[in-house]
Amino acid sequence: MVVKKMHIINPKDKKSIILYKWTVDSADIKGVIHIVHGALEYAKKYDHFARFLSSRGYVVFAHNQRGHGEHTQKAGKLIDFGEKEGFSNLVGDVLAINKHIKKEYPTQKLILLGHSMGSFVSRYFAINYSERIDKLILVGTVYTTPLAVNTIISLSSIFQVIGYSKKGNRFLEAIVFGQFNIPFLIERDMLSWLTSSVEERDKHRLEAKALGPKIFTTDAFKEMFKGLKYISEPNNIIKIRKNLPIYIISGGQDAVGQYGKGIRKVYQLFKEAKILDVEVKIYKNMRHEILNEQRKHLVYRDVLKWISK
Repeated sequence: MVVKKMHIINPKDKKSIILYKWTVDSADIKGVIHIVHGALEYAKKYDHFARFLSSRGYVVFAHNQRGHGEHTQKAGKLIDFGEKEGFSNLVGDVLAINKHIKKEYPTQKLILLGHSMGSFVSRYFAINYSERIDKLILVGTVYTTPLAVNTIISLSSIFQVIGYSKKGNRFLEAIVFGQFNIPFLIERDMLSWLTSSVEERDKHRLEAKALGPKIFTTDAFKEMFKGLKYISEPNNIIKIRKNLPIYIISGGQDAVGQYGKGIRKVYQLFKEAKILDVEVKIYKNMRHEILNEQRKHLVYRDVLKWISK
């Protein structure tokens, strides 16, 4: 198994995308998986999971989303998605990589897997390009009410008016992310909401230190919530092809997914759109990053079983 780094150009705005590929030693390839990471993450964070999949016959691709990973090192600490329609730029990056993968592996089934914010991008992609993927996996996704989404969009608009469009926004950061750790305050670790694994949280801190501090701009927060609004609207969800298999997985202690309640609401949105094959799995006592939990091998096993069906 070899890990290769390459650059893909999004033809829409000519931005360069850093893309990693985990190859398969055997000539017998079972399929291709494209991972879309979450907010404040980066592609190589999924190295352990990608190696697991590669060892089972799946070629894995993962890219750094705009403002993340090496992109952040070049652009400073700010995470921003672009000048216009930023969230659709993230989706456009996935499309550019999808075309690259299909050109290299035209006969292989292609599975799109998105975690957290990456699941929002993946849901947006599925609404517009579901014919370009064979299966969809959503990890740690979220359900948001119109009130919650519109509140963040409105607050962002106020900050934009007073000149904060391209500035990091600690106020919105506190509103969006600050609530998630409240149930775990007794542990005295601001990263407890991510995973129950102390080892993984320590690793996260070291990696964050190496990449430098990161914060979303006002524009990025607004674009993310505009994206959330788009993927939650029934008139958009019905555009997904009805025979696309969808696997939704989350932790039972994941505050982002409302401890399973939000995940079931997302499931219901898909079922109301008449999508035929939607499956949900909620892992008891696991938190937001189930792929980095103490018992992550259980999640690995279930993902492998589902994609092999």
